[in-house]
Amino acid sequence: MATFTVNGYEIRSDLGNQVAETKLAELQFVAPLGEATLDVRYLSDGPTSAEVSLANYNLLLNGLHLNDGVLPDRIEMFNATWTHEDGTTETSRVFNVAYSDTDGWQDFLFAIGQAGLPDFRSIAAANNMLKGADYNVLEGADAGNTFTIQLENMPGVSVSGVIRQMFEAEALDPQAKDHFDFSYDADSMPPDMTEFDIAARAEHVDLLNPDPEPTSDPGTVPDDDLPNPDTLPGYDDFAG
Repeated sequence: MATFTVNGYEIRSDLGNQVAETKLAELQFVAPLGEATLDVRYLSDGPTSAEVSLANYNLLLNGLHLNDGVLPDRIEMFNATWTHEDGTTETSRVFNVAYSDTDGWQDFLFAIGQAGLPDFRSIAAANNMLKGADYNVLEGADAGNTFTIQLENMPGVSVSGVIRQMFEAEALDPQAKDHFDFSYDADSMPPDMTEFDIAARAEHVDLLNPDPEPTSDPGTVPDDDLPNPDTLPGYDDFAG
């Protein structure tokens, strides 16, 4: 199992979209089988809609499983381009879990790609960024309007457990499995062997008896050593 944890912000806003409260939040993607991806698909309720559905998800919001509490009204994914105080701009790919009530909205915002989110702990900073940002749905979806989030690449992510692709990357080639090799290889001889030892082995020389007595032709057997065919057992003897 692998758990991917990112920090973000809980932002409460009134019906006029004025930020009333901000605080830190935590989102965890839990992958029981160690997958490092999450598939998302934009819903077909308009070309500018950021609302998505999730496939094979297991999410914990501030430590509570998403299905164990009040279900969100929307889950969104979009790009937000915002401006620093020094005038430079950055874009964050944002994952938002949103709840509505009679007083306004409660949004949980997390960066899942590109730049991390700016500091939202100040209500004034959150108001300025959210009102001045440029929001866009993601481009480049496949034919099914689907994207894949690479969880281990999220800004500031911490990973616990084991990612399955670690094992896949280390899988051995079937040809590289251990096997017995009986072929002679002088280069693989122990380092304490001398060149004389290697040469002798290669020539199959008996070092203790370098000039052995000649032997008879192995294909010739003396007549005295031949067995008597009359005493050999045959098929009829075993068949009874």
